Amino acid sequence: MADNLNVTPGTGATMAADEATDGTLGSVKVPFAKIMDGTLDSTNKLIVNSSGEALVKDTAGEASLASIDGKITAVNTGAVVVSSSALPTGAATAAKQPALGTAGTPSADVITVQGVTSMTALKVDGSAVTQPVSGTVTANLGTGTADANIKQINGVTPLMGNGVTGTGSQRVTVASDNTPFAVKTDQTTHGTTDLVAADITKINGTAVSTTNGLATSNTVTAAVTDTWTTATSINTATTTVTTTGLGTVTVTSVSTGTTTTAGALTFEVYDGTIWWPISGIRMGTGLTESTYTLVNGASVMWRFGVEGYQQFRTRLSTTITGTGSPQVVLVTQASAAAIVNNPSVSVAQQLDSTNDSVSASIKGASYTKLTATGSIVSGACVYYGYTVEVSTGGTLIVYDNTSAAAPTIGSTAAVNLIAGTTNIFPVPIIATTGLYATIGGTATINFLTRGISK
Repeated sequence: MADNLNVTPGTGATMAADEATDGTLGSVKVPFAKIMDGTLDSTNKLIVNSSGEALVKDTAGEASLASIDGKITAVNTGAVVVSSSALPTGAATAAKQPALGTAGTPSADVITVQGVTSMTALKVDGSAVTQPVSGTVTANLGTGTADANIKQINGVTPLMGNGVTGTGSQRVTVASDNTPFAVKTDQTTHGTTDLVAADITKINGTAVSTTNGLATSNTVTAAVTDTWTTATSINTATTTVTTTGLGTVTVTSVSTGTTTTAGALTFEVYDGTIWWPISGIRMGTGLTESTYTLVNGASVMWRFGVEGYQQFRTRLSTTITGTGSPQVVLVTQASAAAIVNNPSVSVAQQLDSTNDSVSASIKGASYTKLTATGSIVSGACVYYGYTVEVSTGGTLIVYDNTSAAAPTIGSTAAVNLIAGTTNIFPVPIIATTGLYATIGGTATINFLTRGISK
C-alpha cells in the first residue's frame, strides 16, 4: 500500500531517516527513499529483489548479456564472481575443446609436440623399455669387424666337430693347384695314429698270402656228381659247391639214352643274397654259354670264373624228355684261379718245344657286323670271337671257308644266340681259308677278326 506522507508546511511530520557519516558532510541524517528515474512524470522505478539486490534492466528487448554489451560501466575494480550464467549456443566451456575424431582418420584438432635439440626423449608407451620391431631391419656394419655368433646358414644349423655328415655339413672345395696335404687315419691296432698300416693282413676276412699279396687258396675241391633223369623235377639244382677263396669251377655234362628230345641246364652263382646266371667257356669251341640244351650222346665241358662269389650250382631249367632212358651226369669241381707266370728269357736262349711256348699280342683287330648269312672274312685270318647285339631265336654256325661248307669252327650244330652276350675265345683261332657264317632266326652279330698277310 502507498506510504505517502502528507507534509503541511508549518505543522511538521516525521519521515524515515538514518544517520550516516560522509567524508565531506560529516555526520548527517540520510532519509530513506525510493529511487526513480529523473524524467518528469516518469513511473520507472529501481527494482530491488527480496534480498535487497538491485536488478538492472533497460527495456524489455534487452534481457540478455549481448543486448547490454557496452552499456554497463564498471565501477569496481575488484574480483567479480559469477556463480552461474547462461551461455550462448555453441559457446565453449573451456579454453580449448578439440573436436572428437573418427577412428582411423586424422583429426585437425590433434596437438603435436614441437621438439628441440637435446630434449628428453618422449615415451611412446608406459613401459619405457626396449621395444620389439616387426618387419625387416637392414643393418650396416660400416667399417671394422663384427663380433657375432651366427647360429644358422641359409636357414640350416651348421654341424660342428666330428660326426656323421648331414644337411648342416659345409661343402669344401679343394683347389686343383692346392699343395698336397696329409690325411690322418686312426689305426689303433697296427701302425701309428697318423699313418695307415703298411701291411694288409686280410681282405674281406680272408688271410692274404704272403707270396703274392692276394686272398687266394690252393684248394681243389672234391668232384661232385649229380645224375638227372626224366623223373627229375624242373629247377632241381646240383649239389652246391662252395667257391669262397676260389676262382674256377669246371662242369662236365655227359648225356646218354636212345633219344633226348628236351632238357636244358642253367649255370648260376650266389653272392650271399641272390643266385645270378653266369656264363662259362665251352672247352674245345670257345663258345660262352650261361645255358645249354642237352644233346643225346654228347659230352661237354665248361669252365667258369667265380671270383667274388660264394657258391656255384647247375639248375635243370627244362625237364628231360626222350626215349631209351635219357639222363645226364654232371660233374662239378672248384679250384683256385690259375696263376699266370711271366718267365724271362735271355737273348739267344733256346726254347723247348715241349715245355716252352711263346704267345704274342696281335694288334689291329676289327669287327665285321652281319645280320644275315654271309662272308665274314675272305682269306686267312685270326678269329677272336663275337658279340651278340640282337637275337630273337638267333642261331649261328661258323665255317673255315668262303661258303657254308666244311670244316666248321666249333660245333657242327647251330649255337643258340643270347642278346647282349660276348663270346671271346681264350685262345684265338686261325682260319686258313676264310670265315663264313650261317645265321638263323633274327640276329645282329659283331665278329672280331684280323687278317693274316702271307
